[in-house]
Amino acid sequence: MTSPDETRHEATLTRKQELALDCLIGGGTVTATSDAAGVSRQTVSHWSNHDHDFQLAFNERRIDLNKQTQELVRTLDIAALDLLGTEVANGNVDAALQWVKSRKLSVGYLVGPVQASGPSTTTEPSGADTEPQSPLEWADGLLH
Repeated sequence: MTSPDETRHEATLTRKQELALDCLIGGGTVTATSDAAGVSRQTVSHWSNHDHDFQLAFNERRIDLNKQTQELVRTLDIAALDLLGTEVANGNVDAALQWVKSRKLSVGYLVGPVQASGPSTTTEPSGADTEPQSPLEWADGLLH
């Protein structure tokens, strides 16, 4: 079975059609596109609705633009999470709490019971020999 990339083929378009595609992909209206390409609005509409090569090229460019946008979002997400990790590691409990809120996660789900004043400071039941958890330790635990 071939992948969609393997079945793609280059559409043969005129220079005016290439200009029209650039404008449409950039969000231009039919009127703005027709002005940019030096053709009538009816010609742009015809290409968009009836010209198979034009439609194919338009859809391929939309797919490429979507992939580029997704990659940019992933890159920004990674940078934001790196920054968040640094902030939490430096003791910024507010950053950790904002992360939890933005993810719409239940703090109780993540770390167990929470008192009204913040993270639980109770020791483990069953006589475990553990110290109460500080807010910084609690926040750091969210990232690990």
